[in-house]
Amino acid sequence: MQPLVSVLCVCYNHENFVKTALESVYYQDYPNIEILIIDDCSTDESVEIIERFVREILLYASTLKENFIRTVFFQKNEKNIGNCKSFNFLFTKSSGKYIIDFSTDDILLDDRISGQVAIFENLSVEYGVIFSNAMLINEKEEFLDPHFPLEKTGVLEVFSQKTTQKVPSGDIYAHILEKYFVCTPTMIMRKTVLDELGGYDETLSYEDFDFWVRSSRKFLYFYQDKITTLKRILKKSHSTKFYDKTYDKQHNPHLKSTLEVCKKAFLLNISEEEHYFLAKNITYHQRQSLLMEDFSLVFDYQDLLETVISNIKITSKKPKNYAKRLVLFCAKYKIRLHFLYKTYLKIKNTLKKMI
Repeated sequence: MQPLVSVLCVCYNHENFVKTALESVYYQDYPNIEILIIDDCSTDESVEIIERFVREILLYASTLKENFIRTVFFQKNEKNIGNCKSFNFLFTKSSGKYIIDFSTDDILLDDRISGQVAIFENLSVEYGVIFSNAMLINEKEEFLDPHFPLEKTGVLEVFSQKTTQKVPSGDIYAHILEKYFVCTPTMIMRKTVLDELGGYDETLSYEDFDFWVRSSRKFLYFYQDKITTLKRILKKSHSTKFYDKTYDKQHNPHLKSTLEVCKKAFLLNISEEEHYFLAKNITYHQRQSLLMEDFSLVFDYQDLLETVISNIKITSKKPKNYAKRLVLFCAKYKIRLHFLYKTYLKIKNTLKKMI
């Protein structure tokens, strides 16, 4: 029998997408899947839709052939506990050799799981995570852009095209510190990776950067050059809260969580190159803290930045930050720049649509 794959589905206010999302999991061409669903106290009709889906699936299951195995578990949270805690709860209930963290506004392509399991079964145990390309879609499921740019071959079937850039694979730890590139919804993980890490860090407001840092220090990543997933881009998604001051009028929890992950990374670093990339990362998020008007966090990032830079002995490898004095000056005198930043983003997005 093929190894069991556990798909952990976290839902919060996805009434318009959750049925399609869950169907994309259930109707995979891979035979051995368990589907674990949690609703994190949605305020819309998500729970009713999930419950109806589960009832219909139980009726449909009796018609399936014996080698097509599906089990479904559903949990409703009485209060909102966040993605990390919700995922960890489902993880304690899971039994699969491989784990997929699935948000119920995304869509899996039919052969996503079978293809990734086949790759995993031929990789050494040093590889803990597989990730791939994805197609970004909007609320109407219209194609936007691929996560990684595709070559222009004239082939009508876009999902068969390869990426035009070299995507880091293998030991990606330093690359993770340098910039965001892994498309989270495309990942499949060995259960042993999450066991060793103790699941997601529940003290954080989001999970992926912390998971990438801690897991890539211990395990290799494999890039699958294929679109396996449709990733939905929503105007009010969890990731947009990085750039939304109204998320918390005094503090941005995502930026605070990022600071904590950067502190972990500093302790995990083993080379000056890693310290260099971490310093660049800290500098970027320090500027974001200023733009979100979280002035005290700007100085918290500065304290960590100075510690990291002090561990870079080769002068030529020290990051050059010409704007540092201006950032600290604006933070000291609480100069508010968020409105200008939001205006800049609106203009940038408008110009992008016109091109």
